[in-house]
This record gives sequence, structure tokens and C-alpha cells, in this order.
Amino acid sequence: MYSILKVCRPLTALAVLLFAASALGQFNKQGLPNFVNENGEGTLARSGRPAMGINRVEMRLYDDRNCEITIIGRERHRLLGRYTRVGNNATISINGAFGDPNATANGVARFVEDRRFLSELTLSGRSGRDTFNVDFHVRDNHGGGSFNANLRETGTGAILRSRLGSDSLTRAELELKTNGEFFLNVFGRERYGFKGRWNQESRTRIRLRVVAALGDSTALGEGFAELTQDRRSFTEVGLKGSAGGHGYSVGFHRTASGPGSPGLGGGSNFSFASTRNVSGVLNFGTYRLAANRAQIAFFAIGTFELRIMNEQALQVITGRYTRRSNSEISLTIQSAFDQSATGSGTVQLNRNGSDFTTIRISGTADRRSFSGTFR
Repeated sequence: MYSILKVCRPLTALAVLLFAASALGQFNKQGLPNFVNENGEGTLARSGRPAMGINRVEMRLYDDRNCEITIIGRERHRLLGRYTRVGNNATISINGAFGDPNATANGVARFVEDRRFLSELTLSGRSGRDTFNVDFHVRDNHGGGSFNANLRETGTGAILRSRLGSDSLTRAELELKTNGEFFLNVFGRERYGFKGRWNQESRTRIRLRVVAALGDSTALGEGFAELTQDRRSFTEVGLKGSAGGHGYSVGFHRTASGPGSPGLGGGSNFSFASTRNVSGVLNFGTYRLAANRAQIAFFAIGTFELRIMNEQALQVITGRYTRRSNSEISLTIQSAFDQSATGSGTVQLNRNGSDFTTIRISGTADRRSFSGTFR
């Protein structure tokens, strides 16, 4: 399943983390995307140091006009500052960078397609005794490729919709057009539709950017599709985003044997999704989330996504899983609390394997321990 790249957020803000503020693609009060994650090309130049190539930029633009910018190449660097929307763009004023809380810089983030996607980021300033410049451009914002495709596959998968439930998937249809449009329908108990723009990253790797989903014409999101070498089929599709004020995650994997069981009774490749009320507390340092609901999905490609929530807050935990038996699944946690994490857990299933009964997790993120048990 596609794994969205997270941006670290100060721990003091975790206690008031609302899903609406963390969902990929949701607009903030200034009408700009709350989260930006773009691949592209650029350079970080710092005086007295070798220049670093930039291949990705992640941005969070908060309602209070604070922002976090992570530039990624052979190293990761996080810059903190403020922003102001000017038309389709945002002016950026940096007040912390490269470990210097007194760093200063100014620049512009430029957006395209009704402010949905980042096109360019430029910054120039000083950190300590060094000057620095950031120059980053997205390779292609128009989308499309050299071929059309209309692909249909059966397999296994799941969709999670925050606070709206979950569904196991057995079929997917993907249409790619040379004008840059894509249409994706996935099928479980219902049909779930997505459309947007696509880019060809390699012969078999397709990047998807959602502009409408699940009946919401202002939805946002991103993901990928993995095609076969002859591009007459696809093996995997993943999406994450927000629609109608709720987050969604989709993972689908073609299986050689055709559609798998929507429950846990299938073979080593299976999908399973469940949402139900629970009781339990998620602890992370001094942060506590008293949960009353949990969603979990296992995807046939070996990944899982767990959402722990109440009416005000939500945390997403992801990683890989191993099916130990018909009644137990082992978790290897790889991300939690909007950052990389290490940890483990177990999921206990009911007698017929149709739902979970207990989820236990523990681990470390940002050098702080987390744990929780949910029944």
C-alpha cells in the first residue's frame, strides 16, 4: 500500500491533533493545501558546504500560518517559519533552520491547479554564519504519458474512511488517458470512485494525484499504480487523501488466483478491514488519547494501517504484518505520530476470524515510548 511520507510535528501539538488538520490534501483556512508532498528536482546550497540535490519537498501549512518545510535529498532538513497566501502562492518567512532557532530566510511557494499542488519553492537566507538557498521545481504538473490504458483486475484490498467505516475490496478498474486524467473505481460492498491526474515515473510506475473522490469534487490525495512490463495490467494501487472532511486510505493488490476472501480465511495474501468501538488509551510520552473507536486494515502486499481515535483526535500507525495463525496477527510498526517509528504489536481475532477482539501496540518514536491496548 502506498505510504504517505510524514512530516514531524512538535510533540507539544500532539495533544490537540485533530484529524482535519492532519489529513492529506485538506485545505487550511487560507485556502492552501494543509499537506504538500512533491517529487521534483532542486538544489540546497549552503556556504562552505557541498551543494545537495533535492528530490522531494514536504510542507505543512497550518491554520495559524505556521509552516514546516522538509527538504529531502541525501539528507533531510526541516525548516520552520510562517507563511501568507498571496493569490495562488504563499510567501514564506523562515525563523528556524539547520538547528539554528534564529535562522532567517524568505521565499515563495508557488501552487498550480487551483492551489492543489506545489510547483516551485525558492528560499534564500542565513543560518548561523552560513548563507543558504533552496531552489526546487516539480518536474511535471500537467500529467499524462505516452499511452492510454483501460485496465480491470480482481484481487484483494481494503479501503478505510475515517469515522465512516471500512470495506474489503475484490476488484479494481483503472483508466489512464494521455491527456493526464485518470479514473479509478474499486469495488467491495459498494463502488468507490476516484479521479485526478497521473504522471509516468517509469515504464511501470505511475503516480496518481486525486482531485475528486467519493462524491466530493474538492477532494485531494495522492498515490501510485504499479503496472506490468507490457502495461496491459496492474499489480497494485494505493491512495491516501481526504474527501468530505474525512481521511481515506485505499490499498489493492492483484492476486494470481483471482479474488481473495474478503475476510481472514484466505491464504498468505489476504485483505481485511474492520471498524468498531473500543476502549483503551494510547500513551506517547505525556500525550494520552482515550480511544473509543479503532479501524484496522491489512493489505495483501503485507502492510497494515491502524487508526486510533475519539471524537476530537486521531492517530495513524502503519507498518507490516505477519499472520501467525487464524487467531493472531503480528505487527511490525514503522511509522506513528506523523514520523518514523519502531515497534511491534499483536492483533487477536475472534473465533471465526471475521473481526478483531484486541489490539496491543508498543514502540518508540522521536525517542519517546508509546503503548496502548484496545478491546
